[in-house]
Amino acid sequence: MKIIRVVNKIVILFLFFLCFSLSFALSDVKCKDIKESMSKKIIEEVIEYRDENTKHFKLEDGSYRVYSYNNPIHKLDINGKWQEIDNTLLCELYDYKTKNDEFVFSKNNNESLLRINRTNYSIQFDYCDYNFDYYEVTNGIEKMI
Repeated sequence: MKIIRVVNKIVILFLFFLCFSLSFALSDVKCKDIKESMSKKIIEEVIEYRDENTKHFKLEDGSYRVYSYNNPIHKLDINGKWQEIDNTLLCELYDYKTKNDEFVFSKNNNESLLRINRTNYSIQFDYCDYNFDYYEVTNGIEKMI
């Protein structure tokens, strides 16, 4: 009975070390594959493979590399094609705004602090004084409280 327990412990230790060493060996192989893949030169972006969060690139050996992002990097145009989102910030006389006018930040305290424009909607944050007026909107009708 004691011999069986000892043998079981030895077998368990052997299997543990075997799995542990295999995991290191496999992770090393994966790292080598990744390094080799990353060293390949990008030839061009494959635009027809675009979607909202990814870019696909053709590599010099004919394989592909995909970059995936947490946030949208493309948006659909009116023709249903994915276009780059241009977040270039432009400095104008009274405000800073993105090239596509989606975000506008005021430099002047007399203007709105922030305005966000979307297709048919806009939201604006303005500076205000400390004399607050409270409004209630019900079914599109504003009423001062």
